[in-house]
Amino acid sequence: MWCISHASHKFNSIGSYNSIVMDVIYLKLDIETAVESRLRKIKNEKLRTKMRKIFRDRAFYMLAAFGLVWYFIFKYIPIYGIKYAFTNFGRSFVPQFIGFENFRRFFDTPDFMLAFKNTLAINLLQIAFGFPATIIVALLLNEIQNSKLKRTFQTVICLPHFLSWVIVASIWITILSPSRGLVNAIIEMFGGEAVFFWIKPEWFKPLMVVTNMWKGLGYGTIIYLAAMSRAEKELYDAAIVDGANRLEQCWHITIPAILPVIAIMFILSFDDILDGFEQIFVFMNGANRAAAETIDTYTYKMGIKNMDVGFATAVGLFKNVVGLVMVLTTNFVTKKRTNESLI
Repeated sequence: MWCISHASHKFNSIGSYNSIVMDVIYLKLDIETAVESRLRKIKNEKLRTKMRKIFRDRAFYMLAAFGLVWYFIFKYIPIYGIKYAFTNFGRSFVPQFIGFENFRRFFDTPDFMLAFKNTLAINLLQIAFGFPATIIVALLLNEIQNSKLKRTFQTVICLPHFLSWVIVASIWITILSPSRGLVNAIIEMFGGEAVFFWIKPEWFKPLMVVTNMWKGLGYGTIIYLAAMSRAEKELYDAAIVDGANRLEQCWHITIPAILPVIAIMFILSFDDILDGFEQIFVFMNGANRAAAETIDTYTYKMGIKNMDVGFATAVGLFKNVVGLVMVLTTNFVTKKRTNESLI
Protein backbone atom coordinates (compact mmCIF):
# COMPACT_ATOMS: atom_id res chain seq x y z
CA MET A 1 0.00 0.00 0.00
CA TRP A 2 2.85 2.35 0.87
CA CYS A 3 4.39 1.85 -2.60
CA ILE A 4 1.05 2.58 -4.29
CA SER A 5 0.52 5.67 -2.12
CA HIS A 6 4.07 6.90 -2.76
CA ALA A 7 3.76 6.35 -6.50
CA SER A 8 0.39 8.15 -6.53
CA HIS A 9 1.87 11.09 -4.60
CA LYS A 10 4.84 11.23 -6.99
CA PHE A 11 2.51 11.11 -9.99
CA ASN A 12 0.42 13.94 -8.53
CA SER A 13 3.62 16.01 -7.91
CA ILE A 14 4.74 15.52 -11.50
CA GLY A 15 1.29 16.46 -12.71
CA SER A 16 1.30 19.62 -10.59
CA TYR A 17 4.76 20.53 -11.86
CA ASN A 18 3.70 20.03 -15.48
CA SER A 19 0.59 22.12 -14.85
CA ILE A 20 2.71 24.99 -13.46
CA VAL A 21 5.09 24.79 -16.43
CA MET A 22 2.19 24.91 -18.88
CA ASP A 23 0.68 27.89 -17.03
CA VAL A 24 3.99 29.75 -17.29
CA ILE A 25 4.25 28.95 -21.00
CA TYR A 26 0.69 30.17 -21.66
CA LEU A 27 1.36 33.33 -19.64
CA LYS A 28 4.53 33.96 -21.65
CA LEU A 29 2.63 33.50 -24.90
CA ASP A 30 -0.15 35.84 -23.73
CA ILE A 31 2.40 38.55 -22.82
CA GLU A 32 4.21 38.19 -26.15
CA THR A 33 0.91 38.35 -28.05
CA ALA A 34 -0.19 41.46 -26.15
CA VAL A 35 3.16 43.18 -26.69
CA GLU A 36 3.16 42.29 -30.38
CA SER A 37 -0.31 43.76 -30.82
CA ARG A 38 0.84 46.97 -29.19
CA LEU A 39 3.95 47.10 -31.36
CA ARG A 40 1.88 46.81 -34.52
CA LYS A 41 0.14 50.05 -33.63
CA ILE A 42 3.45 51.95 -33.84
CA LYS A 43 3.53 53.61 -37.22
CA ASN A 44 7.28 54.33 -37.32
CA GLU A 45 8.90 51.22 -38.82
CA LYS A 46 12.37 51.88 -37.36
CA LEU A 47 11.00 52.49 -33.88
CA ARG A 48 8.83 49.37 -34.10
CA THR A 49 11.83 47.24 -35.12
CA LYS A 50 13.95 48.69 -32.33
CA MET A 51 11.25 48.09 -29.69
CA ARG A 52 10.77 44.53 -30.97
CA LYS A 53 14.51 43.86 -30.54
CA ILE A 54 14.46 45.33 -27.04
CA PHE A 55 11.54 43.11 -26.05
CA ARG A 56 13.24 40.07 -27.58
CA ASP A 57 16.41 40.70 -25.55
CA ARG A 58 14.57 41.85 -22.43
CA ALA A 59 16.34 39.32 -20.20
CA PHE A 60 19.74 40.81 -21.04
CA TYR A 61 18.47 44.34 -20.45
CA MET A 62 17.09 43.30 -17.06
CA LEU A 63 20.48 41.87 -16.10
CA ALA A 64 22.22 45.05 -17.28
CA ALA A 65 19.74 47.18 -15.31
CA PHE A 66 21.20 46.04 -11.97
CA GLY A 67 24.67 47.17 -13.00
CA LEU A 68 23.36 50.47 -14.33
CA VAL A 69 21.44 51.16 -11.11
CA TRP A 70 24.54 50.39 -9.02
CA TYR A 71 26.66 52.61 -11.23
CA PHE A 72 24.13 55.44 -11.01
CA ILE A 73 23.86 55.27 -7.21
CA PHE A 74 27.56 54.97 -6.41
CA LYS A 75 29.13 56.86 -9.32
CA TYR A 76 26.74 59.56 -10.50
CA ILE A 77 24.85 60.61 -7.37
CA PRO A 78 28.11 61.35 -5.47
CA ILE A 79 28.98 63.91 -8.18
CA TYR A 80 26.56 66.19 -6.34
CA GLY A 81 29.16 66.42 -3.54
CA ILE A 82 31.66 68.18 -5.83
CA LYS A 83 30.19 71.48 -4.66
CA TYR A 84 31.82 70.97 -1.25
CA ALA A 85 35.24 71.37 -2.88
CA PHE A 86 34.50 75.08 -3.05
CA THR A 87 33.31 75.41 0.55
CA ASN A 88 34.79 75.21 4.05
CA PHE A 89 32.57 72.24 4.92
CA GLY A 90 34.10 70.33 7.84
CA ARG A 91 35.83 73.31 9.36
CA SER A 92 32.39 74.87 9.65
CA PHE A 93 29.06 73.17 10.32
CA VAL A 94 27.44 75.60 7.88
CA PRO A 95 29.28 75.33 4.52
CA GLN A 96 30.32 78.68 3.13
CA PHE A 97 31.50 79.28 -0.42
CA ILE A 98 35.24 80.08 -0.44
CA GLY A 99 36.03 79.73 -4.15
CA PHE A 100 39.37 78.11 -4.99
CA GLU A 101 40.83 78.53 -1.50
CA ASN A 102 41.00 74.76 -0.91
CA PHE A 103 42.90 74.29 -4.17
CA ARG A 104 45.40 76.98 -3.23
CA ARG A 105 45.83 75.34 0.16
CA PHE A 106 46.79 71.89 -1.10
CA PHE A 107 49.12 73.30 -3.77
CA ASP A 108 50.95 75.18 -1.01
CA THR A 109 51.08 72.11 1.26
CA PRO A 110 54.34 70.08 1.10
CA ASP A 111 52.49 66.92 2.19
CA PHE A 112 50.22 67.07 -0.84
CA MET A 113 53.07 67.46 -3.31
CA LEU A 114 54.83 64.51 -1.68
CA ALA A 115 51.63 62.45 -1.97
CA PHE A 116 51.21 63.47 -5.61
CA LYS A 117 54.78 62.43 -6.49
CA ASN A 118 54.44 59.12 -4.66
CA THR A 119 51.13 58.37 -6.39
CA LEU A 120 52.56 58.99 -9.85
CA ALA A 121 55.75 57.05 -9.11
CA ILE A 122 53.98 53.96 -7.74
CA ASN A 123 51.35 53.78 -10.48
CA LEU A 124 53.77 54.48 -13.34
CA LEU A 125 56.07 51.74 -12.03
CA GLN A 126 53.13 49.35 -11.82
CA ILE A 127 52.19 50.12 -15.42
CA ALA A 128 55.79 49.92 -16.63
CA PHE A 129 56.36 46.46 -15.12
CA GLY A 130 52.86 45.02 -14.72
CA PHE A 131 51.41 45.84 -18.14
CA PRO A 132 54.04 44.07 -20.28
CA ALA A 133 54.32 41.24 -17.72
CA THR A 134 50.62 40.45 -18.16
CA ILE A 135 51.03 40.22 -21.94
CA ILE A 136 54.14 38.03 -21.63
CA VAL A 137 52.43 35.61 -19.23
CA ALA A 138 49.40 35.41 -21.54
CA LEU A 139 51.66 34.61 -24.49
CA LEU A 140 53.44 31.91 -22.47
CA LEU A 141 50.13 30.38 -21.39
CA ASN A 142 48.95 30.41 -24.99
CA GLU A 143 51.98 28.33 -25.99
CA ILE A 144 51.08 25.49 -23.61
CA GLN A 145 49.61 22.74 -25.79
CA ASN A 146 48.30 20.51 -22.96
CA SER A 147 44.85 21.95 -22.15
CA LYS A 148 44.72 20.47 -18.61
CA LEU A 149 48.16 21.86 -17.75
CA LYS A 150 47.19 25.21 -19.26
CA ARG A 151 44.01 25.43 -17.16
CA THR A 152 45.92 24.41 -14.04
CA PHE A 153 48.53 27.15 -14.49
CA GLN A 154 45.86 29.73 -15.28
CA THR A 155 43.84 28.78 -12.20
CA VAL A 156 46.87 28.95 -9.91
CA ILE A 157 48.00 32.40 -11.07
CA CYS A 158 44.43 33.75 -11.04
CA LEU A 159 43.68 32.75 -7.44
CA PRO A 160 45.43 35.74 -5.77
CA HIS A 161 43.08 38.10 -7.60
CA PHE A 162 40.20 36.86 -5.45
CA LEU A 163 42.01 37.59 -2.19
CA SER A 164 41.39 40.91 -0.46
CA TRP A 165 44.32 43.28 0.03
CA VAL A 166 44.13 42.63 3.77
CA ILE A 167 44.87 38.94 3.21
CA VAL A 168 47.53 39.74 0.60
CA ALA A 169 49.20 42.11 3.08
CA SER A 170 49.18 39.42 5.77
CA ILE A 171 50.82 36.93 3.40
CA TRP A 172 53.55 39.30 2.21
CA ILE A 173 54.28 40.76 5.63
CA THR A 174 54.82 37.20 6.85
CA ILE A 175 56.99 36.25 3.86
CA LEU A 176 59.21 39.32 4.35
CA SER A 177 59.20 39.25 8.14
CA PRO A 178 62.73 39.82 9.58
CA SER A 179 62.20 37.15 12.25
CA ARG A 180 60.27 34.32 10.56
CA GLY A 181 60.00 35.32 6.91
CA LEU A 182 61.13 33.01 4.11
CA VAL A 183 63.08 35.72 2.24
CA ASN A 184 65.10 36.76 5.27
CA ALA A 185 65.72 33.11 6.18
CA ILE A 186 67.33 32.64 2.75
CA ILE A 187 69.37 35.85 3.17
CA GLU A 188 70.65 34.72 6.58
CA MET A 189 71.38 31.24 5.23
CA PHE A 190 73.87 32.83 2.82
CA GLY A 191 75.47 34.88 5.57
CA GLY A 192 73.53 38.12 5.15
CA GLU A 193 71.62 40.15 7.71
CA ALA A 194 67.85 40.30 7.98
CA VAL A 195 66.28 43.19 6.09
CA PHE A 196 63.39 45.12 7.60
CA PHE A 197 61.57 45.53 4.30
CA TRP A 198 58.39 47.14 5.60
CA ILE A 199 60.01 49.95 7.58
CA LYS A 200 62.53 51.03 4.94
CA PRO A 201 61.03 53.69 2.61
CA GLU A 202 63.35 52.73 -0.27
CA TRP A 203 61.76 49.25 -0.42
CA PHE A 204 58.14 50.40 -0.38
CA LYS A 205 57.63 51.28 -4.07
CA PRO A 206 59.30 48.10 -5.44
CA LEU A 207 57.22 46.00 -3.06
CA MET A 208 54.02 47.72 -4.19
CA VAL A 209 54.89 46.78 -7.77
CA VAL A 210 55.64 43.16 -6.81
CA THR A 211 52.49 42.68 -4.70
CA ASN A 212 50.30 44.32 -7.34
CA MET A 213 51.70 42.03 -10.03
CA TRP A 214 51.35 38.96 -7.79
CA LYS A 215 47.69 39.74 -7.16
CA GLY A 216 46.55 40.93 -10.59
CA LEU A 217 48.86 39.28 -13.11
CA GLY A 218 46.89 36.10 -13.67
CA TYR A 219 43.48 37.72 -13.89
CA GLY A 220 44.77 40.25 -16.42
CA THR A 221 45.81 37.46 -18.77
CA ILE A 222 42.18 36.35 -19.30
CA ILE A 223 41.41 39.22 -21.67
CA TYR A 224 44.52 38.61 -23.76
CA LEU A 225 43.92 34.86 -23.95
CA ALA A 226 40.38 35.55 -25.17
CA ALA A 227 41.78 37.91 -27.80
CA MET A 228 44.35 35.31 -28.91
CA SER A 229 41.56 32.85 -29.65
CA ARG A 230 40.48 35.20 -32.47
CA ALA A 231 43.66 34.53 -34.43
CA GLU A 232 42.83 32.34 -37.44
CA LYS A 233 44.28 28.84 -37.32
CA GLU A 234 44.94 28.98 -41.06
CA LEU A 235 47.55 31.68 -40.47
CA TYR A 236 49.48 29.42 -38.10
CA ASP A 237 49.23 26.51 -40.55
CA ALA A 238 50.56 28.71 -43.35
CA ALA A 239 53.39 29.93 -41.10
CA ILE A 240 54.36 26.34 -40.26
CA VAL A 241 54.45 25.48 -43.96
CA ASP A 242 56.73 28.49 -44.52
CA GLY A 243 59.07 27.19 -41.81
CA ALA A 244 58.26 29.75 -39.08
CA ASN A 245 59.16 28.67 -35.55
CA ARG A 246 57.00 29.31 -32.45
CA LEU A 247 58.66 32.64 -31.68
CA GLU A 248 58.14 33.90 -35.23
CA GLN A 249 54.52 32.76 -35.18
CA CYS A 250 54.01 34.63 -31.92
CA TRP A 251 55.64 37.81 -33.24
CA HIS A 252 53.95 37.91 -36.65
CA ILE A 253 50.53 36.38 -35.90
CA THR A 254 49.61 36.32 -32.20
CA ILE A 255 50.79 39.78 -31.20
CA PRO A 256 49.19 41.55 -34.22
CA ALA A 257 45.95 39.70 -33.41
CA ILE A 258 45.83 41.12 -29.88
CA LEU A 259 47.30 44.55 -30.72
CA PRO A 260 43.88 46.34 -30.64
CA VAL A 261 43.20 44.84 -27.20
CA ILE A 262 46.67 45.86 -26.01
CA ALA A 263 45.99 49.44 -27.12
CA ILE A 264 42.63 49.57 -25.33
CA MET A 265 44.02 48.04 -22.13
CA PHE A 266 46.96 50.44 -22.20
CA ILE A 267 44.55 53.39 -22.33
CA LEU A 268 42.42 51.94 -19.52
CA SER A 269 45.51 51.39 -17.37
CA PHE A 270 45.79 55.17 -17.07
CA ASP A 271 42.19 55.43 -15.88
CA ASP A 272 43.18 54.61 -12.30
CA ILE A 273 46.74 55.90 -12.40
CA LEU A 274 46.09 58.11 -9.36
CA ASP A 275 44.11 55.43 -7.47
CA GLY A 276 45.24 52.63 -5.21
CA PHE A 277 44.03 53.38 -1.69
CA GLU A 278 43.47 49.89 -0.34
CA GLN A 279 46.82 48.41 -1.35
CA ILE A 280 48.80 51.38 -0.02
CA PHE A 281 46.75 51.69 3.16
CA VAL A 282 47.26 48.10 4.35
CA PHE A 283 51.04 48.25 3.84
CA MET A 284 51.63 51.79 5.12
CA ASN A 285 53.06 52.45 8.58
CA GLY A 286 54.73 55.32 10.40
CA ALA A 287 58.23 54.31 9.28
CA ASN A 288 57.54 54.14 5.53
CA ARG A 289 54.99 56.99 5.34
CA ALA A 290 57.38 59.25 3.43
CA ALA A 291 57.32 56.80 0.49
CA ALA A 292 53.77 55.49 1.07
CA GLU A 293 51.65 58.63 1.36
CA THR A 294 49.52 58.92 -1.78
CA ILE A 295 46.66 61.19 -2.85
CA ASP A 296 44.04 58.68 -1.67
CA THR A 297 45.60 58.16 1.76
CA TYR A 298 46.11 61.92 2.07
CA THR A 299 42.43 62.50 1.18
CA TYR A 300 41.42 59.90 3.78
CA LYS A 301 43.57 61.56 6.43
CA MET A 302 42.26 65.06 5.73
CA GLY A 303 38.62 64.13 5.11
CA ILE A 304 37.98 61.33 7.62
CA LYS A 305 40.55 61.86 10.36
CA ASN A 306 40.75 65.66 10.33
CA MET A 307 37.12 66.12 9.13
CA ASP A 308 38.18 68.78 6.63
CA VAL A 309 35.64 67.55 4.09
CA GLY A 310 35.82 70.56 1.75
CA PHE A 311 39.60 70.33 1.45
CA ALA A 312 39.50 66.53 0.92
CA THR A 313 36.81 66.94 -1.78
CA ALA A 314 39.01 69.49 -3.57
CA VAL A 315 41.93 67.04 -3.51
CA GLY A 316 39.71 64.27 -4.88
CA LEU A 317 38.36 66.54 -7.61
CA PHE A 318 41.89 67.52 -8.63
CA LYS A 319 42.87 63.85 -8.78
CA ASN A 320 39.93 62.98 -11.02
CA VAL A 321 40.59 65.88 -13.39
CA VAL A 322 44.26 64.89 -13.73
CA GLY A 323 43.23 61.26 -14.33
CA LEU A 324 40.79 62.34 -17.04
CA VAL A 325 43.45 64.45 -18.76
CA MET A 326 45.91 61.54 -18.68
CA VAL A 327 43.36 59.11 -20.14
CA LEU A 328 42.48 61.52 -22.96
CA THR A 329 46.15 62.19 -23.67
CA THR A 330 46.95 58.46 -23.72
CA ASN A 331 43.95 57.85 -25.96
CA PHE A 332 45.13 60.57 -28.38
CA VAL A 333 48.71 59.23 -28.54
CA THR A 334 47.55 55.62 -28.92
CA LYS A 335 45.16 56.55 -31.72
CA LYS A 336 48.00 58.30 -33.59
CA ARG A 337 50.34 55.34 -33.21
CA THR A 338 48.03 52.31 -33.55
CA ASN A 339 44.77 53.79 -34.93
CA GLU A 340 42.98 52.25 -31.92
CA SER A 341 41.15 54.33 -29.32
CA LEU A 342 38.29 54.38 -26.84
CA ILE A 343 36.79 57.60 -28.18
